[in-house]
Amino acid sequence: MTVAMVLPDLPWPPVSGGHLRHWQQLQLLKALGHRVTALAFVPEGRPAVPDALRALGEVADEVETIPCGARVSNRWAAKARRHLITAWPWHPGRLARAGYLKGCYPLAWPYDAADGGEQVAAWARRHRPAAVLLPVRLLHYLPLLKSVGVPVVVDAPDLHSRNVWETCRAAPWGWPKVGLAVSATALRRLEGRYLAQADEIWVTSPPEAAAMRRLTRGRPPVVVVPNLVDPARYRPEPIGTEAVVLFVGVFGLPANADAAGRLLTTIFPRVRRRCPTARLRLVGAGLPPRWQAAARRLGAVEVTGEVPDVRPSLEAAAVVAIPLRVVGGVPYKLMEAMASAKAIVATSKAVAGVAARPGEHLLVADTPARFAAALGTLLEEPATRRRLGLAARALVEREYSYAAGVRILQHHSCLGPRPEGAARGG
Repeated sequence: MTVAMVLPDLPWPPVSGGHLRHWQQLQLLKALGHRVTALAFVPEGRPAVPDALRALGEVADEVETIPCGARVSNRWAAKARRHLITAWPWHPGRLARAGYLKGCYPLAWPYDAADGGEQVAAWARRHRPAAVLLPVRLLHYLPLLKSVGVPVVVDAPDLHSRNVWETCRAAPWGWPKVGLAVSATALRRLEGRYLAQADEIWVTSPPEAAAMRRLTRGRPPVVVVPNLVDPARYRPEPIGTEAVVLFVGVFGLPANADAAGRLLTTIFPRVRRRCPTARLRLVGAGLPPRWQAAARRLGAVEVTGEVPDVRPSLEAAAVVAIPLRVVGGVPYKLMEAMASAKAIVATSKAVAGVAARPGEHLLVADTPARFAAALGTLLEEPATRRRLGLAARALVEREYSYAAGVRILQHHSCLGPRPEGAARGG
């Protein structure tokens, strides 16, 4: 059957968590034998990259681009206005059609400004796909698609309300913090309203599934589709070639910035006292200026910024650190490190959604002292790095590969052809 997958952008190269997730879903749909049409948003005035279109055309039977608006302003006043509009969705001028509230999600404003919801619904009305796979950031398009009579599956690896709430928690006391709290509450209400209309929802882990069922009051089926990787893309290198502790992340996200700050201020200084030759490498865009200054003061810290491919950094590192205190779903940085057979030290929250066992596949530590001690132990013990890394790689091959994802969808999803005698379930 024909399945349309709506993409917030062209997911190439697949180096960020969002791109990896979109690429994963395209691969799974093709492996299930569907005819896949990719509806990809491209900013107006910015031509689609030929390499991205070519790569996307290799996994999708058809590719259609949809123009979207320019990036919205990130100035404080503009962000405050967006949060205010989110909190009061029935303001004058808001288009309400079939339950669709235009502009209610701040992250979706560039798409809404170019009538993205109307364009997607118009395409669905013309082509009548068997189903539409919709990313959660565009879930408010769901009423328009339902009015066309098209079944909708929402891929929800994360929720915008939770991201806003995390930003609120990290913000200093003041009116911006109050505005973020109000916005998070309003978004939570809207998410519950829209998600309850879906025909199926995909999440990344059993804890996320339980939270989603509470939010939607058990209405649509919820299927756990983990963050998966293609093990063939990652070369196993359990020892590493450098005495480097690696952390990868988009530092514009508060959770990643907080983790980088913990590494620079309370964890890595302890590691350096134990292992003077150790170095810290922070890979990713948007490291806040105060943490860049902290990295310069500390020394032995390399801030690379965004890289075209994270795999060389993974191969070189001795240990991967994931000191996240706030986690939504399962971090792709964890899955990529496991696929690369790296020794990992992570917080209990970072590994809560995977089947990895502490001491067998990785090490778990939550306090700075214990986290630093675990990193020091792994830096000093190559044999332990090898044992943990190879066990983590084997777990990925068994339970978190694309082949495992195909099996999940075959047995549990409305998009998966059900083997004879198999029962569906959430």
